[in-house]
Amino acid sequence: MTTATLEPSQTFWNKLRGVDFIRRNILFLGLVLMIVVFQLANSSFLTVGNVRGVLLDLSVLLILSVPAGLLLIAGFVDFSVGSVIGLTGVVAGLLLAKAGLPTVPAVAIALAVAAVVGAINGLLVTVLGFSPIIVTLGTLALAGGVSLGIGSIPTVGYPTSFQDIGGAQIAGIPIPVLMALLVLLVGLFVVRKLPVGRHIYAIGSNRQAAYLSAIRVRAVPFALYVLTAMAAGLGGIITAGRLNTASASTGNGFEVTLLTALLLGGVSFFGGSGSLFGVIVGVVFLGVLQNGLVMIGAPSFLQQSATGLVLVIAAALNFFAERSR
Repeated sequence: MTTATLEPSQTFWNKLRGVDFIRRNILFLGLVLMIVVFQLANSSFLTVGNVRGVLLDLSVLLILSVPAGLLLIAGFVDFSVGSVIGLTGVVAGLLLAKAGLPTVPAVAIALAVAAVVGAINGLLVTVLGFSPIIVTLGTLALAGGVSLGIGSIPTVGYPTSFQDIGGAQIAGIPIPVLMALLVLLVGLFVVRKLPVGRHIYAIGSNRQAAYLSAIRVRAVPFALYVLTAMAAGLGGIITAGRLNTASASTGNGFEVTLLTALLLGGVSFFGGSGSLFGVIVGVVFLGVLQNGLVMIGAPSFLQQSATGLVLVIAAALNFFAERSR
């Protein structure tokens, strides 16, 4: 009887089989520890006002992380969301401040513009088979250029009904936070109760096998691209309403923050694994980190560097988890 031996490389990767498990659980524990540390450093950190402010600041990221997370689980990525946020805000602002449209049609048209960008991404990637990274980087530049062209001068002064989208409260809870909660509940329902939720994971795990199982491997990612763009559009509208101004630069760099939250939350960059619960923990982790650094008076360069460091760590854990699998 012989005993099988492992190659050194196999031994190394087998030791890393728990990375994915550790990442999902340590992140939550790290979040709790970070909250305790920031509260000890500044007693105002856990006040109702600051917690409400953190949730309001995270609302756009929370809204966008649900469809973008499902898109990444399906094996696709969208780097155009930052420009879509800026473009949608500029379109809504021009329609309100320059064309004099009421809030509802202005918002509807702006969301339709975002949906068109998502449809372009979906068509080029899922139907024509182009690289999702190259395509969405292209639409990132395209949408950014269009928003700069049509909104070179930021618009200001919107109706109260539009400002309420970004700042009003219901029972003490900001409307954007309620929107984020609704989007999360819908996302959880889709993943856990509907067949399309299982189809998303199947496509991300093995697209060819999913195709042979009669799963719509083009239609599902296409719909997710449209939904992701519309979520970014809603984020642009919320931001414009909250700030009472719109600028093409509003969403600059947002795609990096989004990807950081998704990877940190345990979603594989290569698709097939991850959970919405992990995504939400990743989003909250980033929000608490950034707010806590502000509360303790950390310099701005340190705040930006911390986000970049977290992205590198998340990418490394993602790499090790994929190799171990």
